[in-house]
Amino acid sequence: MKRIAISIITLLGAFLPWLWFSEICAAASGNPNETGQGITLSPMLDSATLDDGYGMIPFRVENNGIQSVRIIWQRSGAVPLMTFTDSNTRITVARFSGQPNFTGFPGVHPPPVLLNPGETGTFNSPYSMNILAFVAAKHKEIFGGLKGEIVGSNQKFESFSDPFPVPGNLAKPPWVDLGETNYFSVKADLTKGYVNGGTLPDRVDLSEPDYADRIKSGWAEYILFPVEITNTTGQPYVAAPDSVGFYIAGDSSKRSAPSPWETIKTSEPILKPGESAISSGRCYIRLRDLESQGYKQGDKMVAAVGGRVPNTNQVFECYSAPFELPPLPKSGPPK
Repeated sequence: MKRIAISIITLLGAFLPWLWFSEICAAASGNPNETGQGITLSPMLDSATLDDGYGMIPFRVENNGIQSVRIIWQRSGAVPLMTFTDSNTRITVARFSGQPNFTGFPGVHPPPVLLNPGETGTFNSPYSMNILAFVAAKHKEIFGGLKGEIVGSNQKFESFSDPFPVPGNLAKPPWVDLGETNYFSVKADLTKGYVNGGTLPDRVDLSEPDYADRIKSGWAEYILFPVEITNTTGQPYVAAPDSVGFYIAGDSSKRSAPSPWETIKTSEPILKPGESAISSGRCYIRLRDLESQGYKQGDKMVAAVGGRVPNTNQVFECYSAPFELPPLPKSGPPK
């Protein structure tokens, strides 16, 4: 009888920590705002971010249990976004969509984060706008999930927030695209351009009489030249001269439209009718990129500029007439 009693006590001693661990998981799947034992997760949607197609959703994580825990970082952050399959199985939104996800920590993960009873932490969940749009189109809700371990044991656990609808402002671009317009006249000024980098001096001006001879024996990294943007309409528009794009004319697959993410954040200059702006020094063509796109001497180029209707989220793009580049040095370094 003594042996039986000891065995029962031993079994209870092994079972009780697992029972508490199960209660943690059960509590975490309930209302994230309720108190009591367990780990609770609450999305902080008012603090969510979105830029250039990617963003972060912060989650408030609170230890309402009676033991200290460590939050373990995963490939997609501490709190990956998840959804349910049609068979009610939990799955990350990235795997559900079949699209690559934004990875917060592709290499060595940060060390686990300690949360003592009563303590709270904030963890960002990275996401891709396209993935959330896919999940929303499938009429699926999302939720955050984390993995952890109980301090002083090898007990692992998972906790989840309540599911919530995909926020509409995180699943679509923050602009209205008016497409291609003729609001701006766009002209490249090759008489004021230059090439530089590599074995060439700081700059070799395109307009120099001996330009062709000076580039024959060297290689360069960039060609730079100003682009003039003129408002040809009867009303003011915001221009984005810092994000001019270039592409080879006639090849729609290589067409480089200005990034609306840059345009939507641009607030100046506001060009009144007839006014002009000149692109900044950020506008350049990398010679190596031209070669990789199959550019050959004589091909025509097009400059593309973005714009925005003032005090709105309406963006548009304007394009120059095709123009020809001067002879270019090789890109390097030579192999």
